[in-house]
Amino acid sequence: MPLRLRIPTTFAPIVALLVAACADEPTVAPPTTAANPLFARYVAVGNSITAGFQSAGINDSTQRRAYPALLARQMGTDYVYPALAGRGCPPPLADFTTQARVGANLGATASTCDLRDPSSLARPLNNVAVPGATSFDPNSANGPASNTLTFLVLGGKSQVDRAIDARPTFVTVGIVGNDILSAVSSGVLVTPAGVPTFTPPVQYAQNYAAIVNRLRDAGAQGGVLQSTVDLLGTPVVVSSVITQNPQLIQVLSVILGVRLTVHPSCTGSRALFSVELLNRIRSGEHPPIVACAKNSVPGTPVGDAFVLDEEEQATVNTAITQYNTYIRLKADSLGWAYYDINPTLRELRANGNIAQVPDLTSRLTPFGPYMSLDPVHPGNLGHQRIANDLIAIINQKYGTTLARVP
Repeated sequence: MPLRLRIPTTFAPIVALLVAACADEPTVAPPTTAANPLFARYVAVGNSITAGFQSAGINDSTQRRAYPALLARQMGTDYVYPALAGRGCPPPLADFTTQARVGANLGATASTCDLRDPSSLARPLNNVAVPGATSFDPNSANGPASNTLTFLVLGGKSQVDRAIDARPTFVTVGIVGNDILSAVSSGVLVTPAGVPTFTPPVQYAQNYAAIVNRLRDAGAQGGVLQSTVDLLGTPVVVSSVITQNPQLIQVLSVILGVRLTVHPSCTGSRALFSVELLNRIRSGEHPPIVACAKNSVPGTPVGDAFVLDEEEQATVNTAITQYNTYIRLKADSLGWAYYDINPTLRELRANGNIAQVPDLTSRLTPFGPYMSLDPVHPGNLGHQRIANDLIAIINQKYGTTLARVP
């Protein structure tokens, strides 16, 4: 049974002229009348979740179901988004167990990119989010995480510049995890040279301030600053407790196509495994051994790569807490709202709507009904919940009466 859990953030380069030809031609939602002057011109800044990336891909359908589209509809705000053409870029997964993509009957693969939809007139964008963006990217036209979608969405400008083009009255800012996601997924928090593999909190605060200050100075009268996701409470990682379940290890062995061995270091361990470990075992890039401590098998990455011990978990938690402390303080200093998504994630995980242990045999809900077919991005129900959380916070902060998404 195929298992490919890598979440792509970069794609093969495409000809710059081709990008320029379609980058300024977004799809436009029907004109509306804003429910409140505050929402006259709403703009969403962010990365993959904000853009509508689901199930390891993105297309027009997932873009229309993203929480900013739902929020704009309830606001009565015109909503212009950079609609992707055809199958998407890349097309989302349609089946987790086979890894078939939307449009597989038309040859769609993980490397397919059908570019932008040029069907409508050029107008400023209300959703400028780009999958893969970190806090370094929204103020740069060619930041460190730039990829094909950066150019398709932004056409050579930065997210903030594109947002300013729309003269925003209200903004949401969702730079929600990429500054530390790769560190958590790899299980390596520091390079051999001693350099952190995640954005240091002080640098994150500087980057974030530069983004939000420009939006404020451009005339945004209000907004919501969104917290970084506590990645250790998502399906990105799994508790090592699963290693003590022989039946589950047997099922994983069948799925991976190898006999999976559990190292004694996992007995009583509180380590967390990145789901990426399973992918690397299946591909042969990691031995078929699950261990919970460094140097479990000398001379190999077993027990270190794709594994977070308790000390490493504490480092991740500290960084995310510091990110979110700054975001909250920044929102308070502006008089804007702050949205902490983590209580919602804990609730959904506790009631089974986000899986604590992924069901890798499930075609459509391996990570729970509120997640898409990858362990990072919410599905349609997840986006609806985010939109309704935001509506409740906006109404409370600004005294508005936005209706919930039904």
